[in-house]
Amino acid sequence: MASILFATIGSLGDLHPLMAIGRELQKLGHQVTIATSDQHGPRIIENGLNFAEIPPKFPDEQNYNRLMERWMDPKHGSDRVVREFVIPALPGTHEALQPLVAAADLVITHPFTVSAAYWAESMDKPWMAIPFAPLMFISEAEPPVVGNFLHPERLQWFGGPYPLRWLLRLAKWANGLGWKEFTKIRSKMGLPKLQGHPFLDYYMKNSSMVVAPFSRVLGQPQPDWPAQTCQTGFAFYDRNDTELHGDQPDHIEEFMAAGTAPIVFSLGSTGVYTAGDFYIQAWESAKRLGQRALLLVGPDKNVSIPQNAGPDCLIVPYAPHVLVFPKSAVVVHHGGVNTTGQAFRAGRPQLVVPLAHDQFDNAVRVERAGCGLSLPKSKFTADRAVPLLKAVLSDSSIQSKAKSAAETVASEPGAAGAAQAIDQFYRRYQDSEKSRAR
Repeated sequence: MASILFATIGSLGDLHPLMAIGRELQKLGHQVTIATSDQHGPRIIENGLNFAEIPPKFPDEQNYNRLMERWMDPKHGSDRVVREFVIPALPGTHEALQPLVAAADLVITHPFTVSAAYWAESMDKPWMAIPFAPLMFISEAEPPVVGNFLHPERLQWFGGPYPLRWLLRLAKWANGLGWKEFTKIRSKMGLPKLQGHPFLDYYMKNSSMVVAPFSRVLGQPQPDWPAQTCQTGFAFYDRNDTELHGDQPDHIEEFMAAGTAPIVFSLGSTGVYTAGDFYIQAWESAKRLGQRALLLVGPDKNVSIPQNAGPDCLIVPYAPHVLVFPKSAVVVHHGGVNTTGQAFRAGRPQLVVPLAHDQFDNAVRVERAGCGLSLPKSKFTADRAVPLLKAVLSDSSIQSKAKSAAETVASEPGAAGAAQAIDQFYRRYQDSEKSRAR
């Protein structure tokens, strides 16, 4: 029916929801292309979707760890990703997107590829925004948590909503300075000058639809969200990622079934490159509690892991979350939105150890939902983790709310619902175009 282009830049967390929705769109008869960086190509093709490479290329192995240290910094990581990864490649990204948008009937774009929306605007084609996490809405009604600024809502205690409102506006203005190259791109295209932030204002407010692929357990709709927002629940992408890690899950399932439910520890697809002694402290925490542990340590050969841990600790690069999370005692993870979604889906209590980006905000949301506790990764030691793990293991309220969250997540349409909403929008758009042509 329609040729649909997804454009994205980032980690697996920025790719997997699009792949999940893309596969559902294909079931509805649409042709789906994902335009992204080189590293993700094999994974996209393996899943039967079309792949188009756009800059930037992923860093080579020699520089990857050094850059991850910079990009996963709690305070400055997000700004550095934009300045050091996205902006230098922007002219090439913009140029590569032009023929892809021209060939598409509908464009769905990540904020880092917002120039795809500029091309769609210039060609009078519909385009959609897809913010993966509640933080991206920068709601004044539910202020975001960024880095070490863990309680912005407390500003409302001093003078009502105004201090917080002005602080958010100041932060948006300062952040917008890092996006000025996008403004220059628009100017060269002869498009109208933007008012406000290229992402927070244009991207979120001017799209034909905002698809919010996360659960209401993580973020309830707020009055200042764009009116065209469609919240669908998590877009889960479930598979054993053999292309990335080459591991088969047989021995993992045997370990999970061989004794009491283990604590599962994970830092996601990027946090593992800045793990430090996290996994050593993780196993020490589990030992002190008399618990077994499954450590998902990623593909980095230099990651520090426990030596001679014994049969109660299984150390693997990767395990499908959908298989191991439901069988865990607690899920200890970095707070990436997709991993958080899988933990909610599994109905297990969580200990979130945020590193950077939206992870601090997601961690606070897990606590608000009553489904777990949080401890920043920079402070993660066995001494600090043990009492928190003991609390989530023993607190019946956390256990109950985690199970209730799983029921909510299961009731939401997820990737299939997002695909149906996109399909219905495009059908309405076609009908309106036909009426206008008469």
